[in-house]
Amino acid sequence: MKLIGLTLAAFFIFLIFNMISIRKFGMKSCLSEYGKLWGDAVPIKNMNLWSIVLAIISLLMMPPILQSLDGNPLQFIGFLAPAYLFLVVLTPNYAESKKSALIHRIGAFVCAIGMLVWMIVLMHMWIPVVACLALFLAIGFSANNLKYAITYYVELALFMATYWVLLSY
Repeated sequence: MKLIGLTLAAFFIFLIFNMISIRKFGMKSCLSEYGKLWGDAVPIKNMNLWSIVLAIISLLMMPPILQSLDGNPLQFIGFLAPAYLFLVVLTPNYAESKKSALIHRIGAFVCAIGMLVWMIVLMHMWIPVVACLALFLAIGFSANNLKYAITYYVELALFMATYWVLLSY
């Protein structure tokens, strides 16, 4: 049985949090920029609201991703992708030091590559990736902020493609 409830919960949390973030802080160039802004707006000791939401999303997505690869010897890739997102979660103030910035970038890069490998190579579902990427790049182009926020649109495309794959396998 697919874990649709977890996937939908992660999707709606991601969608609502992004809508609130854009409404509150305006459009930013990447998802991580909201970390500092939420940290200043809602101070939480040793953490911030953005990191907590991202951690919840990661935890909700991990079981459905692992279930989608049940019995596959490469199932660990389904674990590593959201697990590496925790490096991003643990470094919300990545701009404060070179070490945090490096850890943050490694987490984001490995998570993105892992999700692409999971979706395209292991799940054989490249259409959601291409469709979401084309859609969000078109939205950015039509909004005249693609150059400024290309990273944000690519991040949105990867998250949306992940939800699409999870809901359709």
